[in-house]
Amino acid sequence: MDDCSGMIRRGEYGEVVSLAGSSLSSDRWDVEAQACLAVASYLKGRREWTMKKLREADESLPREVLDKIHDRIWELLPELLAEKEYRDSYAMKGGACILRNLLELRGTGELLIGEFFNPLTATTSRHLRGISPENRELDLVCEDCELRKAEARIIIRDYEVKDVRILAEGVELSRNVRYIKKILELEKKKQQGQPHRRAVGAGRSFAATPLSMP
Repeated sequence: MDDCSGMIRRGEYGEVVSLAGSSLSSDRWDVEAQACLAVASYLKGRREWTMKKLREADESLPREVLDKIHDRIWELLPELLAEKEYRDSYAMKGGACILRNLLELRGTGELLIGEFFNPLTATTSRHLRGISPENRELDLVCEDCELRKAEARIIIRDYEVKDVRILAEGVELSRNVRYIKKILELEKKKQQGQPHRRAVGAGRSFAATPLSMP
């Protein structure tokens, strides 16, 4: 299937669903078709159906194909990937830092994004760490990682993003902030007692995915 981003922007969700379904009937590994079908169906309001189909893909497609599908969904609609990873335990490329460290803040605190050194692997990569209102670092993913270069801080109050402070040149966070806002929205509904299933597992990792997507 060809690039569907233009049709998504124009709101042609029905046409996207039809074209993606046709492509998948002959090739279930069609990454663009899988991602476009999920995004268009989600935007049409078929959320439960979309989550069901994404779970079926998780169970039947190779990991390398799944990672490409999730990358494409990230480009098209980060909110969908946020809801899927909030509700399910599938970890894209083994990453977990956004979801787990964000939820550990319990609605208020800061997120520090930057280049961190992992002494266990002797590698440096992008990572996200929580900071509590008491200025205590919260990191359920890589507690021993050492900050080498701070790139941004995201200020969160009462489950809402209040400010995004860019600390380094060339850092683009629009998709990341959309993802984070969706997680906060879902968690706030849960805390308010609105029904929503969630299996805490893992989420998108800055170590696996650049802060700025092409």
